[in-house]
Formats: sequence, C-alpha cells, structure tokens
Amino acid sequence: MPKKATYAVRLACTAPGLKQVRLDSRLALKNAEDVDPDPSNNTASTSFRIDCVVPVAINVRPGGFPNSINLNTDATLAALTTRVGEYGLPLAFDATAIDVSQTYWGLRERLFNTATPAGGGEVHGRGHPGDSYELDERTRDGDTDNVMHFKPSESGLTLTSTRACLKGKYRAPGGQMYTYLGCDSVRVVN
Repeated sequence: MPKKATYAVRLACTAPGLKQVRLDSRLALKNAEDVDPDPSNNTASTSFRIDCVVPVAINVRPGGFPNSINLNTDATLAALTTRVGEYGLPLAFDATAIDVSQTYWGLRERLFNTATPAGGGEVHGRGHPGDSYELDERTRDGDTDNVMHFKPSESGLTLTSTRACLKGKYRAPGGQMYTYLGCDSVRVVN
C-alpha cells in the first residue's frame, strides 16, 4: 500500500493584508536503486489566501482592572493608538482609522472561525475619539485613541470567559483596508 506524504509549513506575515500562498511539492527517490512505479503522482500543488492581521492594543474598561464585565450592561473598551514597538507591536496603529461598521468584540474563536465574524457591534455605530487610559490603567499618553461601547450579551462571553478580542477593519495610510485584532483580559461577573 502506498504511503501518503505529509509535511508542515510555517508561514510568517511580513506585511499586513490578504496574501495568496501557493505551495508546490515534489517527491524524489532517496536511493538511486529505488524504482517508482508511478512517477506521475510525485508532484502536488495547492494554493490559498491568508489575511495577515495587524496586532493592536486594546484596553477593556479603561482606567480599571480586573476588567469586570457584566453580561447585562454595556462594556467600554479603547483601541489604543500606538507607535512601532509600543507594547511590543510591530507596526504603528492609528485607532481613529478604524471602520467601526466592520468591528466586532467577542471571543477570539468566534471572530475568526466562522464565515462571518460573530460578536457584538459598537452600540452607537461610531467610535469616540479621545485620550484613553493606557494598559497600565493610570497613564494617558496624549494621543487620540478610539473608545467604543459593546453589549457583552452579544459578544459570546460567558461566566467562564477570561479574554475578549476586538477584530475589524481599518484604513491604513495610502487608503488600503486591513484587518486588525487586539485582545485583553476580562472577568465576567453576574
């Protein structure tokens, strides 16, 4: 019985946006004296698209920790404007460039592992620019962040949830639309 060849590939995003990936493979005999009864099945190719998502910093319940969330009220969070390297992030991010109509807050797996993102949308349908608290919950750094409000009941959070994420689209300098994602810890309470 013929054996099936498998291999793992590790991809790294070096720039944001949708990327077309093509993987080609070719099998070759290890030993010169070996004989391949069917050389026509020694090559394969596959292609797919990936979205190189821009990591961002968000602060759930700015100014307070441990980020307590009641499933029956609104939740406030800030997408933070950051410089390259701030919070270990690889790219600068202008949170005021977020397209709130394409932004959802909820469980990471519900934001990615479905045909359409499943999470809560911004309650007011718009962001609220302002200088929000940074991740240390004490500092305001003087730049313009984007504060948003969501209904936890629409987010997929449960009493056992410990992390919530914000995923959406933003317009980068030059006009391109890219996907961003940021997560923060939460403590869900009754």
